Amino acid sequence: MSNQQKQISFTLTCFSAFVLLLFSITTRAAWVKQFDYTINDWLHQNLSLKFKPIMIGITTLGNPTSIVGLVLVVCLVCYYYKLYSAAGFVLFNVTIYTGLNHVIKSLVTRPRPAYEHFVHAGGYSFPSGHASGSLLFWGSLWILSRYLIQNRTWRRVSTIVCGLFPLLIGLSRIYVQVH
Repeated sequence: MSNQQKQISFTLTCFSAFVLLLFSITTRAAWVKQFDYTINDWLHQNLSLKFKPIMIGITTLGNPTSIVGLVLVVCLVCYYYKLYSAAGFVLFNVTIYTGLNHVIKSLVTRPRPAYEHFVHAGGYSFPSGHASGSLLFWGSLWILSRYLIQNRTWRRVSTIVCGLFPLLIGLSRIYVQVH
């Protein structure tokens, strides 16, 4: 299987998983609630309140202001190196999804958990703007790194970093009890 076929397969798998989750949430499937409780309980049993400031810091990295700042930095760096299409790619991905995220939230209207929130969170909980915005931003960087970074070691480092941030931000949103 070629790299392009693998990428298409991976993209379709992720999209299918999202559609399944979307369907399960809108139909209020029992497994979703159980999954929510299981992840929440695991996080709070394994990460004490000592981690609260760290998790709040991590969740802040997914705030719209943080993502906009990161996008601007990436765009400025891309413009400096005359990588105009790379800048447009990141800007397009994050901007389009932000609008789409608001539309999906309005249609699904999934309330936030009834726990005490450690940070302010308004609106609905699904899909998480923090987690999905971070995934789009860091995922866009990962795609660019596959084409722009020649050194194999640095490409691996970028893969780890670009995978770690969305994962940590997503988990932090659960830890701070807004998802």
